[in-house]
Amino acid sequence: MNELGFIGFHFQPILQHFAMNDRRYYELFEVINSLGAAVMIDVGTTGMGAGMPDGNGARVLSL
Repeated sequence: MNELGFIGFHFQPILQHFAMNDRRYYELFEVINSLGAAVMIDVGTTGMGAGMPDGNGARVLSL
């Protein structure tokens, strides 16, 4: 982050095909927290793939 001048992280769980509460990512979130980094999480519905056959491959995961 410091080397590249980043200030935080942006997650799009629907498009990135993961759930924010998946325990596999807890270690990542601990590192982000230790950096004091900003986090932006897009939630809700998305228009990505709208009107495309099969939503252009976009899918929603359920746990």
